[in-house]
Amino acid sequence: MIADGGSMEIHIGPSSFVKDMGMELVVGDRVDVTGSRVISEGAPLVIVRRLTRRERVLDLRNAAGRPLWDDRYK
Repeated sequence: MIADGGSMEIHIGPSSFVKDMGMELVVGDRVDVTGSRVISEGAPLVIVRRLTRRERVLDLRNAAGRPLWDDRYK
């Protein structure tokens, strides 16, 4: 759910990278995201750069939007 009460799809990154970085996510988790809103296949989504869940912060992309994970996670 976004601040106005709606919802939007978000693209985080490879699940194995997220897990290896110590971030465990389950459906229904409340998270804060920083990223870029784009249109893909006619629908808006957010490419996540930083994900915050409770006090845990995970950076996924640099300021230019390039992924921080290496090729083994592709």
